[in-house]
Amino acid sequence: MTTKPKVQPAASGALSLAVLRRNLSRLLWWRAGWMFVLVGFLSAPFPLRPQISAGGRVKDFKAPATDPQGRKSILRGQDARQVAKGIFEVTKPRLEMYRSDDQLDMIIEAPQCLFESQSKIASSTQKISVRTADEKFSIQGEGFRWNPADSHLLISNQVHAVIRKAILASPPPALKVAAPPAVGQGRPILQTNLDSIEIFSDQFDSHSEQAVFRGHVRAADSQMHLNCETLAIHRSASGTLERIVADRNVIMNNLQDQSRATCDQAVYTVNEQSDLLELSGNAAWQDGVRESKAARFIFDRKHDLLRAVGRASLKLPLDAMSQPAFLSVTPAPTAALPAPTNQFFEILADFLTLSNGPPKSFLAETNVVILSEDKKSRATGDQAAYSEATGVIQLSGHPEWQSDRRLVKGQTLIFDRTNRVFRARGNAYLKFPLPASQNAALRRAPAAIPPEHRPAATNLFIEVFSNDLDYQSDLLTFRENVRATYLEGEQVGGSLTCSLLTVKASHQVERIEAKGKVAVEAVPRLTSAGKTVGRQLHCERLTVALSTNGQIKTIVAEQEVLAQQDEIRPGKPKPVLTSLKSDTLTAHFFKETNQVERMVAEGGVEIVQDERSARGAQAIYTGENNRVELTGHPTARLPEGEITAADILVWDRANDRFLAKGKFRSQWKKLPGQTNQSNLHISR
Repeated sequence: MTTKPKVQPAASGALSLAVLRRNLSRLLWWRAGWMFVLVGFLSAPFPLRPQISAGGRVKDFKAPATDPQGRKSILRGQDARQVAKGIFEVTKPRLEMYRSDDQLDMIIEAPQCLFESQSKIASSTQKISVRTADEKFSIQGEGFRWNPADSHLLISNQVHAVIRKAILASPPPALKVAAPPAVGQGRPILQTNLDSIEIFSDQFDSHSEQAVFRGHVRAADSQMHLNCETLAIHRSASGTLERIVADRNVIMNNLQDQSRATCDQAVYTVNEQSDLLELSGNAAWQDGVRESKAARFIFDRKHDLLRAVGRASLKLPLDAMSQPAFLSVTPAPTAALPAPTNQFFEILADFLTLSNGPPKSFLAETNVVILSEDKKSRATGDQAAYSEATGVIQLSGHPEWQSDRRLVKGQTLIFDRTNRVFRARGNAYLKFPLPASQNAALRRAPAAIPPEHRPAATNLFIEVFSNDLDYQSDLLTFRENVRATYLEGEQVGGSLTCSLLTVKASHQVERIEAKGKVAVEAVPRLTSAGKTVGRQLHCERLTVALSTNGQIKTIVAEQEVLAQQDEIRPGKPKPVLTSLKSDTLTAHFFKETNQVERMVAEGGVEIVQDERSARGAQAIYTGENNRVELTGHPTARLPEGEITAADILVWDRANDRFLAKGKFRSQWKKLPGQTNQSNLHISR
């Protein structure tokens, strides 16, 4: 039996259908609202969840960020794939960093990177390319990490950067990179020019306006190569290059002059006005034979100058400086023994400025000291200047030059290497000890000087004052207002004044020539006979020749000669005054005693002693018998009479009497209290 379904009444069925339709309509509208909400949510701007394709990738990836200083950055990518919770793998990422004025500052690009949505850190182990918006800085490497929270960029390996100098207004020419080296040959070196700096390092670390290269850093431009452990680049807020700082084991090589510098830190500053490199901490510099050290060095690359500041020193070969051999304690080289070529002298100063020229030059300032390598000669002053073009070192500012007990002063001291001349200009002063041979000769000479009054053999000096002093080819020349003094310790033993004085000397005095109002004075001294004798000589020209053992050979006085002697004898308080006038006077000396052996006066000879006088054309003095012989119509005038028209007159100084030889005329008078006796002796 078949049971049929129960059929509801029509009215009841119609109501149920209406309710069903109403409920279905409400459900559809509810679902449609959520769909609209979901679509709106997904289509709204959101950095991490752009439109997701059916494959699970985010197309046109974009993730902005802002650091605490308000600087923005945006990470863009062709697409991104979520590889873990909050971590996306971005394809062809492009990271844009902006300055505080919202201007684009730097761009980073890589084939791929990972992005952490929570911290917004981007990182990669692949190759990376970085450049500034103005393209003045670019960098390549392998592996990076970017943290926008503190604007920190780290490149971990194989860093290679190129920096255009901020002073350039126009784009630089294309940079050419050398072909990649074979395996094991190191990295390629960029063929740079003055427009750019190239840097290699193990790692690169950038924070805000500072970028640091670390590990085996090498930097180069067309002028210089640099090696160090760290290299920091500082930029201004506007993005321009302010300075570069190299630290630890800094080594720099100048490609133009082949110079080399080392230090603990080097700071490079470049702008429109200057291009400076400053070295500090054990700073040293070498250029061929030139070496320098200082507390710090400043290279002015724009003007090719090197400035050393604080405890500066410069070492130069000895042949760069001409020193007077006569004033040096080192023996002069002989033909068999050539002058050494590997010796140096050193310049010390608070400040040193060196120019690579051409021509090369240097300027030393403040507390200048010039030392020979053996420290036996020393020059000091406030300033020393040298030019390779002239070969001249000029020392000024209270300059002094010393070698052992030798001393030279002047307003300016000049060492002329080219012409082998040494000069002192303005208030020139020279002091030097007499050589041992001359000391011995002077001590032997005055057998007449009691031993207790003789100076120490090692304490005899000559000092000379003049306007100017020149020394060239073993010839010392003193000009204007010349005053020479013979010193026995601190006591003056004699002096000479003139307008021009020349002294021929190698390592001892050989010849002396004085011109122009010459005046020589020997200070009065006590003799063994108890006499005190002082002597003076005046003329227009005086020549003194000395032998190789330092003893005086001859003295020649010319033009308006006047020789004077003051003698105080025991028991006679009144001094005996003796004078000799002539046109010329020549004195020859004994070889052993340095005393006068023979003296010849010629032309208008006149000898005066107290009230006695004698005249003639020639007078010859003989030291062995202490006699003066006058010839050429000699005459003598004495208190008791006179002698005229004589052939020869002899003045016996030992016995204080006159001798007449040959024909003569005489006239005598009786003096009060005297007989007609006289000191005249006649010899026919």
